Amino acid sequence: MKKIYLFLIIFILIVPFKIFSQNIYFSTPTSDSVYHIPYGGSVGIPYIIIHHSSISVYNYYAKLTYPDGHQSDWQLGIIVDETGTGGWWVTEGGTYQIQGKAWVKDNYTYQTYWVYRDPFSFSVIADPPDTSIKYDVNFQNNFIGVGNSGNIKVNGTIYSSPTNNFSVTQGTTIEGTAII
Repeated sequence: MKKIYLFLIIFILIVPFKIFSQNIYFSTPTSDSVYHIPYGGSVGIPYIIIHHSSISVYNYYAKLTYPDGHQSDWQLGIIVDETGTGGWWVTEGGTYQIQGKAWVKDNYTYQTYWVYRDPFSFSVIADPPDTSIKYDVNFQNNFIGVGNSGNIKVNGTIYSSPTNNFSVTQGTTIEGTAII
């Protein structure tokens, strides 16, 4: 029994505390985070990296893996109140992964080394267009008297100019051409 206690005491004294305290983690985003991209826009993905109190951090870095598999470069975070912060703007929905690393000094052993945060996933949803938004569209042929009667072609059908019989919803298109 004395050997077990002696082993535990030696283990605790010899093995640097960094084994237990080297963790860095993200307070933002988390694996439960869901971000929404408004139709046709983008969304900011901020990150905040926090560390255990037994280490001092010199630099924080984060890397983003996009839904198609490509990765960003390691981004140097700005240190604010002893946390690393930064972010990206994204324009596509899907499952993203983020991972972090930091160059730290152990406050007990004064050794410097890298610590890593394993990648984890979070979601970005691209919101569909708001089809309740409608726009009224007017077309007019200003080439009247130049060999035509002022007709226009809208989505492949010929109409007399001017015309205002058209509306279009967000996310759809309409095409108008003057017939010369």
